[in-house]
Amino acid sequence: MADERVYDNTVEDLLELVRDTPDAVSTLAIVGHNPGIQDLAVTLDDGRGDDDARQELAGKFRTSGVAVFAMKDPWAETRAGTLVAFAAPRS
Repeated sequence: MADERVYDNTVEDLLELVRDTPDAVSTLAIVGHNPGIQDLAVTLDDGRGDDDARQELAGKFRTSGVAVFAMKDPWAETRAGTLVAFAAPRS
């Protein structure tokens, strides 16, 4: 489902989109563009996840990059998650 907030590309809009996700959804994928997607991933990172993934995320969030978070709170209360993986194509 397309949501215009992804195209607005601000962390606030993207967090609002996450928080508006129905409780019945167990997995959420947000596909968008930088700088908003990288900013969201950095904002969500609780600092307890994979150190290598965090280091790579702090660099350049390349096109087709994927950050995977484990979330413990209900979507409506999302503030942070644990970064469990980051993958991006190599050039």
